[in-house]
Amino acid sequence: DLEDLDDAVRAVIENPSRFNLTTRESNARKQFVDQTRRKMQILLQEQDQQLDGVMHTVLNMREIASTMNDELADQSMLIDDLDEHVDRTAGSLQKAMKRMNHFIKQNEETKATCCIGILIMVLIILLILVIVV
Repeated sequence: DLEDLDDAVRAVIENPSRFNLTTRESNARKQFVDQTRRKMQILLQEQDQQLDGVMHTVLNMREIASTMNDELADQSMLIDDLDEHVDRTAGSLQKAMKRMNHFIKQNEETKATCCIGILIMVLIILLILVIVV
């Protein structure tokens, strides 16, 4: 820890003879501790700036996620509405197809009956012609 190192350097400066160091060496150590402290403060400031940037990014992402959630909820409602309309339209289309098939079937039967009637009349006319001639 830097504080422990600072305390040790202070003890050396106060009593350099006890640690067998010159004043120059003890000052060099103090200067080293001071430089290290300044570097640490700079690093902490940079780290704080980076953390502020990260926090800003996270807040932006939260806002984007909230907007996306709102949009998804709106889209979900629209899709449900569309699904309901498609179901109703499909039901109406099925009814119309049944009516159309019924109509076609009736017309086919009517045409067939009509053709049979015409053929019977032609046959009767031919029989009359054969008998008369």
